Amino acid sequence: MKPLTPLDGETKANLYLQLAQLDRAGIAPLQALPKVQVKGVEPRIKRVLRQLDGGRPLSEAGRAAGIFDAFDSAAIAAGEQSGNYPFAQLAELHRLRARRRAKVRSRLWLPLGVLLLALVVRPLPALIGGSLGAGGYLIQSLGLFMLLLALFWGLSRLPRLARHWGLAEPWDGAVLAIPVVGSLVRRRDMLEFARALGLLSRAGAPMFEAMPAARGVVTNRRLRDRLGFVEEALHQGATVTDALARSPDFDGSLLAFAGSGEQAGAIDTMLLHYVRLEEEQLNDAEDRLATWVPRLIYLAVAIWMAATILSAGAPGSLDVLKDLER
Repeated sequence: MKPLTPLDGETKANLYLQLAQLDRAGIAPLQALPKVQVKGVEPRIKRVLRQLDGGRPLSEAGRAAGIFDAFDSAAIAAGEQSGNYPFAQLAELHRLRARRRAKVRSRLWLPLGVLLLALVVRPLPALIGGSLGAGGYLIQSLGLFMLLLALFWGLSRLPRLARHWGLAEPWDGAVLAIPVVGSLVRRRDMLEFARALGLLSRAGAPMFEAMPAARGVVTNRRLRDRLGFVEEALHQGATVTDALARSPDFDGSLLAFAGSGEQAGAIDTMLLHYVRLEEEQLNDAEDRLATWVPRLIYLAVAIWMAATILSAGAPGSLDVLKDLER
């Protein structure tokens, strides 16, 4: 059977939001699912209902139907045991992730537009002067733009190719070594780990089960492997705070929040409180980087155009102007 395409973040957020509203109204998931109205998800919901009728728990049925990913399934499994389904928290999680992806994509459009404009303008003097035909102009403008797009697309596929070729760990290690970017990647993955751990703990999952599931949300292989020391320490009898301290990737603030939460018996609340505070700071840092990257692209395009005009385009442009004056 062909694997199902994963649902996008907005779709998941909408699905979980409706389930959360129905859950608050006292409607059990088995009765709530037929009432959910999310475009394109109806066939998967019917598959879930058939499996629920067959005796499978919701966490397994949703995973098999391609609605829940591994982490969502673990969180819902914990909710099945405790009777406290984390639908609202999962809706917020996927909403935030979808919003972050959309923001990144939206900021790519303007630099791409500037690049396209530069490629269209650069060979215009040669086209007007007659030294370049229409076909050559299209090749040097739109053709070069499509070539650059293909190059960017290939670069974006490198992480997936590295994993396919068994080079995930050296690739992820190299990403962590990039100035500024590596620090942001580490902070984002550790934040997502803390969020997952807090959500699973709030849903009622024991730490021995929550820890490996939370590790699964960490995208960087090098960081995920280092979290193995945390899990190992927990199995050896260490407290959650002492276990987290085994990793060099957590900052002191997280350890302080975890320690106070563990002492008060509310580690989930303190972890999620830390996540809210850290996310504000991390979003600001990522926004600053996202602001400067397009500026650097604009600067590079301007320098490239100026160099092109000075080296080859200027004489041709002046000849065109002289011809127009005559």
